[in-house]
Order: sequence, then C-alpha cells, then structure tokens
Amino acid sequence: METLAARPDIDDPKAKEEVANQVLPLIEDVKGSVEREAYRQRLARLLQVDERALVRRSSGGTLRRRRSYRPKPELASVPQSVTDHRKLEESCIKALLSDPTLVHFVDRALRSYELAPLHPEDFAQTDFKEAFKLIMEALEQEQDTPTDYLQEYLPESMMDAMLGAASEEAYPDWRFQPSDPIFESLLRMFIRLRRIRIDEGLDQLVFLQRHEIGENENDQPDIKTIAQEYAQMRAKLDLALRQSFAHGKNISQ
Repeated sequence: METLAARPDIDDPKAKEEVANQVLPLIEDVKGSVEREAYRQRLARLLQVDERALVRRSSGGTLRRRRSYRPKPELASVPQSVTDHRKLEESCIKALLSDPTLVHFVDRALRSYELAPLHPEDFAQTDFKEAFKLIMEALEQEQDTPTDYLQEYLPESMMDAMLGAASEEAYPDWRFQPSDPIFESLLRMFIRLRRIRIDEGLDQLVFLQRHEIGENENDQPDIKTIAQEYAQMRAKLDLALRQSFAHGKNISQ
C-alpha cells in the first residue's frame, strides 16, 4: 500500500484512482469488518482523500479528493437508514462477543474523553441491548470465564453471531497492544454509536418543545438544560472522532 502511494505523481487524481483500484479489492477481501475499516482509513490517509469516498468507490462510486468533499449539513451526523444503524450495532456487539473484556477497553477510552461508559441504552435494537446486558453479567460474575458464561447463557439466535465473530475478528490483547490500528477502528465504531443516540435524543427534545409543552409547563423537563448537556456530549464525541487515540492518550492504564 505504501509503495503504491509513494509514486511521484500521487497528487494527480488519476493516480489516486489507479492506486485505489488496485488496493480496494484487496481490502474488500479481508474477512474482519473492523480490520477492513482500519485498512480503508490507512489508505485514505496515504491518498489524502476522505474515507467515505473510498467506501463509495468500493460500491462503484467515484474517488474524490478530500478538499473537494462538502458534506450536506442534514446528513453530517445522521446515518442514512435504520439498516445502517443495525449494522453498526451488530458490529459493536460482535466485537464484544469475540472478547467481552473489550468493554473495559472502550470504557477507559470513553472516560479519557470525559464520556460515560458503555450502557445498554447505547443500543436501540432490543436483541443487541439484551446481548450487551448479558455481556456485562458475564464480566461481573466470577464463577466462569466471560466467554464460557456467554456460551452457557447466550440465546441460540445470538450464538451463531458469537461463533462468526470469533472467526472473523481476531483482536490482539488490548492490554499489551492498545495502539494497534484495529482498536482505533473499534473505538470509532462505539463513538459513532453513542453519537447516533445523542442525535436521537436531541431530535426528541425538539419534538417535545414543538408538540408537548402546553398548559402544564412546570411538569415538563428542563429541555434547554438537557439540550445543553447533549450538545456538550456531542462536542466531546466529535473531538474523540477527530483524534487518533493511537497517537494520543494512553488509555491502557
């Protein structure tokens, strides 16, 4: 990847297109979704293009240089469909099923940005919400290893996902390799997940303000205060997304 990106004419958009055409098919052949995302981010940095342009290119779109990308305001922080939400939640749960102790890793990273640890409410889908609760139970009990506990009590419908995650995602020990790029991609997934929940909360506040505040205003929540808290959390999440923890805070301690 670095060899192709080192060609002297790499600033030429056509050269970027050629490199992307050669590398992206190889990336798409990688089984692990988190590992694929890590490689796409790496290629985007080498080509100096927006990562989303590479995702579109994988689907037959056109590669664009980063400075020419202008996201639409209404789409900047909202996923395109409910299906996208579910896929993101599924990827997060599969990662935790493959190694339940990753909860500790993500929690430490979130706390380093003054954010609350993972919570069942981070998941909108009922099945993933219940799976996360079971993962937390597995970590809190002491009779079995977390993995053994999940194999014993995880519903059969989720067991296939657990087995698939174990075969697709191979995570190194985060306590010894916290700066591995795969963990950066993992953390970004959970930050994006929390960001979605915050945006949904703000949308609900707007709805309340427009439709539910009537005669009994004293019985209504302090929407302005809650909105300010949400806005502060969103700013912290945006900061976390912009920063690479692999070159920043040491969250393994």
